[in-house]
Amino acid sequence: MVAALGRSTTDPASSLFEIREIRSADVEACAVAAYAAHSRVAAAHNVPCEHPSVEFSMGLVGNKVKDPNAIGFVAERSGHILGSVFLNIFPNTPAAAIGPLTVDPAAEGSEVGQRLMHAAMNAARNRSIDQIRLVQSPSHLRSLALYGKLGFEVREYAGGGYGFATRDGIDLHLGEDPRKEGRMRAYLYVDDADALAAEWRAAGVEVHGPEDTEWGMREGAMVDPDDNVIRFGSPLTR
Repeated sequence: MVAALGRSTTDPASSLFEIREIRSADVEACAVAAYAAHSRVAAAHNVPCEHPSVEFSMGLVGNKVKDPNAIGFVAERSGHILGSVFLNIFPNTPAAAIGPLTVDPAAEGSEVGQRLMHAAMNAARNRSIDQIRLVQSPSHLRSLALYGKLGFEVREYAGGGYGFATRDGIDLHLGEDPRKEGRMRAYLYVDDADALAAEWRAAGVEVHGPEDTEWGMREGAMVDPDDNVIRFGSPLTR
């Protein structure tokens, strides 16, 4: 268990808190803090809340606690949970992502967020992870991890809800369709569709094709964990 003490700069006499690893018994308290934090941000910006209910927050935090590839920490003061953070590890990749990080609005200004971040970063360093990304929205973690395995350099947009995967000068932009829920699509023009398919299959990805088409391309496709359809193709040799 990792523990540290933090002290508020605004009320040093009463604001000592501990950073420790999260436990299953913390789920409800963490969810209440997360819901309060998201509700405050939504109200301040007049936008829908990403956490529509405490029950939703409980489901999200509960799934993270059960995830074997997520390491969670909480800030606690006198038995009260002030906030939480998770370090998300992607097996067989050199990168990890920090998020979600939430702090109870009542604890803002007390260094809770800063010390939670330090705990997550230290956990990454202790596991020799040298690439750490702060993720504002967890919606594209699975796909970004996949593209990392497929030879792409991946990064998350600082504002959340959007990600990038780059390879050989090609950028894939992973985002939510503002018009409706559903799949996003992209097409990669490559030199050798069969070679790319073999590389991705070796990384454990299900690839469809490639097959020759009547429009002079040899094409294949794969669907990432967020249901984005990535098609690829190379010109048929004559």
